[in-house]
Amino acid sequence: MESVRVSFDKLLFSPPKPNDEPFSASSTSTLALGDAGGESFVFACEYGDASAAFVWFDDHLVCQTGVYKSLTPDNMNINMTDGSVEEPLLLLSKQNVVVRTHVFSSGPAVTLSVNWSKDGAQFEPIDAALLTPTINSAEIAREENAAATANGWGLWNHQSLLDVVLLPEGTRVMTSICRVSTSECQTRQYINADFTVRPTQYSYDRSFIQYYTSFMDVNVSIAISGGDDRLLIATEIESCHGNCTDYTMNFVGDICYEPVRTGVAKQIGVTSMTVKATGLRETNFFLSSDNAKLAMEGSQDDVRLVVPLVEGSGVGLSTDRVRSFDEIKKEILSMRDIEIKSYQGFGDLGGAIKEAAQSGVMWNFVYTPAELGPIAPVSRGWDFTKDAVSSDFTYVLFDWDNIFASYLLSLDSKELAYTNLVAVIKSKTGRGFVPNFSAGGAKSMDRTEPPIGAKVLLEIYKKWGDAWIVELLLDDLVDWSDWFIRDRILDDGSGLIALGSDPTSYDDTCPGAMQGARYESGLDNSPMYDGEFFDSETHLMQLADVGMSGMAIQECDSLVELAKIVNREADVGDRMLERANDLREKMKVLWDDEEGIFVNRFANGTFYRRMSPTSFYAMMGKVATDEQAERMVSEWLMNSTRFCISETYETTNSDECYWGLPSISADDEAFPPLGYWRGFVWGPMAQLTYWSLKQYDHLEIVNTARKALCSQMSAMFLNMWERHGHVCENFSPHKQEEDCTGDKFYHWGALAGFIQLIEDDYY
Repeated sequence: MESVRVSFDKLLFSPPKPNDEPFSASSTSTLALGDAGGESFVFACEYGDASAAFVWFDDHLVCQTGVYKSLTPDNMNINMTDGSVEEPLLLLSKQNVVVRTHVFSSGPAVTLSVNWSKDGAQFEPIDAALLTPTINSAEIAREENAAATANGWGLWNHQSLLDVVLLPEGTRVMTSICRVSTSECQTRQYINADFTVRPTQYSYDRSFIQYYTSFMDVNVSIAISGGDDRLLIATEIESCHGNCTDYTMNFVGDICYEPVRTGVAKQIGVTSMTVKATGLRETNFFLSSDNAKLAMEGSQDDVRLVVPLVEGSGVGLSTDRVRSFDEIKKEILSMRDIEIKSYQGFGDLGGAIKEAAQSGVMWNFVYTPAELGPIAPVSRGWDFTKDAVSSDFTYVLFDWDNIFASYLLSLDSKELAYTNLVAVIKSKTGRGFVPNFSAGGAKSMDRTEPPIGAKVLLEIYKKWGDAWIVELLLDDLVDWSDWFIRDRILDDGSGLIALGSDPTSYDDTCPGAMQGARYESGLDNSPMYDGEFFDSETHLMQLADVGMSGMAIQECDSLVELAKIVNREADVGDRMLERANDLREKMKVLWDDEEGIFVNRFANGTFYRRMSPTSFYAMMGKVATDEQAERMVSEWLMNSTRFCISETYETTNSDECYWGLPSISADDEAFPPLGYWRGFVWGPMAQLTYWSLKQYDHLEIVNTARKALCSQMSAMFLNMWERHGHVCENFSPHKQEEDCTGDKFYHWGALAGFIQLIEDDYY
């Protein structure tokens, strides 16, 4: 599609119509929300003849059509979206917000109108005087970064690694193995529990990508070099357990992301094809010259190149010119050599961790038109969107999972880290908190998850020094902190933070209930929350939470430092410092002197003695005295019957708690049977515990524990990577465990190794 940028003085415009051909149009402006005369805003849109459209106010997707079928005024799922009657946008920190509109048409001119209702009044047009056709420098930098990263060939399509897609065009070539005798073909693949796709390296710039895929009797290597407008693909049979002559390699050409992208694919004989994206580049595809004589007629229903798979012989594809298979393979392998060399600067141990951590994120790095830049979901198999018109638009973002993905990426790819971090923080709800999940406008309106955004942003800034991203995200992170104080403080007079889940007008099995509050912890079934102590009037657990409180304090401390970077001490820094100190003082009552550790406490003043690594997060908030920190580390963290961290773990730990840092203390009754957050070991807990210990670096025993934690966790992480090529969602603490105990390719598992890179000053 031809992209036409439109400046406007009100949200009512007709994009140009070039010869009734499909086109796209976008508009960007700044709205003076603080001058609008309202506190609460609801939106209603009319789309005319648009085939698809998105309207974002301050990154809230308030209107859309043509992509997510359930998100319409006639469907109750609209209640899960910002700017609806049930979930209005609130006037929070920002006085001025950016308004973005993307419109797509199959030909006819489109008139899009957006009206709003302020504080429950009648809908009316937005006053043109509130709009200016410019945006601030941080938003410009954000758009430029998003455009630069969403460019070139890559495995951009969320739910299929078979699709190699060119951005911004949406031109797609699908690599698919077919069995001739039964007319069965691969249609979609991602890294799943069966591991029918086995990944290797995936470079940041997509110049080298390789994976192995199994289909019935054959296992095939797919090696790709992309990243710009030149694409090379080399495929070869790795093994075969049946009639190998019954299989063909197919390259299918079409357009991804319809109706947001359109184009035409054409067959040019049996050795080449072309795909023309409307208004953008045309791409020619050529079979490798070795395969020309073997090329077969493809299906009459689509455009494809077909070649028999033959053991000992490869099938290649190129876009710039006709090449031999050997030439294609040689160039791809040269890109692999460059990629592998890039790991060597991290040393032997660090290089292995670097390769695994990068793979964990990059194999899940995707693009969707529903976001303004590429994102890094936890897994391609997850999807929380509502009735997407095709799998091209499916995805989900999770709060702390995806924030940690940006932390991993920021080691040496700040551009990719930025675009993902922005997407997660900007997924905030109309009330200002970053939700548990967000997917194409649908969000968990009842709950958040652990707040780590300001801390990660601060760490990234300290490494790269780009103030624009601090300026861009600061107010959003302040709104999140403000929401905690407004909606998650116990009403027992303690002023302490509790987990909660607010009632909503939709049903995802848990809003306004104890399980919803458990989900807010991020530790979905932790023994710390066994029982029923949810107050249906306040919508809070009646339990002051050590972990959430420690992270909330860390966020305030980080916001103080971020405010200094952009000269916002007066309106942000001073307020956040006061809040941090207030919470620090109040958290002191959570110290359980009898047990020697910080413990969650019921509203009636009694401790709930189910201990997990979240107890150490009091150190993250700098609540503990030195004496308390030493007791926690010696009596709990380095106790071989509890959290089992030891310099000599290989010879002194039991087989049951060999790897250490289980998600519930090994002396808890929930530990022996194990389970999800009931004893398995988690990368994010390792990272948060590491940050906690760093605050007490001046204490010898804490220093020792931190180093031991890094050694143990990185060894556990590499054990699964080197044996299976897996980046585990979670790990068994048992020495003899054969594989991951959760998802086998989930990027935050790499945090277990990442802390060693931090410890060794590579970050």
